[in-house]
Amino acid sequence: MSETKIPHIPVLFNEVIETFKDLEDGYVIDCTLGYGGHSLGILESNPNIKLICNDQDDEALNFSKNRLKEYANRIIFSKGNFKDVINRYKDKNIVGILADIGVSSLQLDKNDRGFGFNGETLDMRMDQNQELSANEIVNEYAQNDLEKILKFNWYWVLVNEVEQPEKYWIFKVDTDENIKEIIEKPEVPIGKLANLWVYKFDSKIFEIVDNIPLSPRWEYEITDAINDFVKLFPFKAFKIEWEFIDVWYPWDILTSNAHFLNKLWKSNIKWIVEEWVTIKWNIVLEEWSVLKSWTYIEWNIYIWKWSSIWPNTYLRWNTVIWDNCKVWNAVEVKNSSIWDNTNIAHLSYVWDSIVWNNVNIGWWFITANLRHDKGNIKVPINGKYWE
Repeated sequence: MSETKIPHIPVLFNEVIETFKDLEDGYVIDCTLGYGGHSLGILESNPNIKLICNDQDDEALNFSKNRLKEYANRIIFSKGNFKDVINRYKDKNIVGILADIGVSSLQLDKNDRGFGFNGETLDMRMDQNQELSANEIVNEYAQNDLEKILKFNWYWVLVNEVEQPEKYWIFKVDTDENIKEIIEKPEVPIGKLANLWVYKFDSKIFEIVDNIPLSPRWEYEITDAINDFVKLFPFKAFKIEWEFIDVWYPWDILTSNAHFLNKLWKSNIKWIVEEWVTIKWNIVLEEWSVLKSWTYIEWNIYIWKWSSIWPNTYLRWNTVIWDNCKVWNAVEVKNSSIWDNTNIAHLSYVWDSIVWNNVNIGWWFITANLRHDKGNIKVPINGKYWE
């Protein structure tokens, strides 16, 4: 075996090597690569086979790519949950599968990963690019909702009661909230419990999805899969009690931004703030972004990477500026979402707006939701005006 230092001792190492040493050709999937102990042993003991090395953890993948570089021509590295890896590579000649499922002792020992009792934070993400961590679930989800989900051992979907069910995918339930069917945007009322797209299914759902026909609009519909599923298994509707943000129309993004920015209790400034910048309340300034002198910021603001805010700009509440944007001299932006690679030229005025990617706004540009009669702005959608 290699003398490369093994960060921890893989379980059942000899048994694993013995299992795969006589295979003559094809791929073995290491569903949970970790720090590469099993994979290294398999590669060294059997020169005839190749590996598909999968993990969710970037730290483990990067370590193992370096550790196994001698065998790079015999390895396909894959990032993702092990439940998906077989389908992803079903075109390969798979001759064996190894799944060492669990949390690595190294993950438990690292305080910043939040798996152990001595962790610096509550995190527990195998994939640290995943936005949702255990911290948000434990501290922001309603206790009653968590208790119901943890105690219920069968299958469920999260739902919320809505005022306009004709806009949503609606569940029909019995008196015990067992789901009978789901209908997309029902014209005839069947209830107000809208699908929130968070499920616990039996693995049978994959077989159901593989066999549902194309709909009249040439799509494979989740509604068809769910309606077949409820014929086979009890399926419960769990109504959430925490705040529900309905992001249905583009302008609902502004409501969503406000929801999260209003919970920004501390600034996080990772790059350059020049002299004479005024910051009222809290901001996030990501790497490689710059606030130039005489910028004035009021209320909570989020500025992503590689963006620059030029002098005498006034940024107001609940504004989000995404990657690689330039907001030039003497611009005012309020309650807006400015998306990637957008330029806003001098002396422009952007209020309550969503500006898409790769937009170049000329100088003296004005956009706002102001009406002189103080009424709400209405937008035509499918022949009907919505406020």
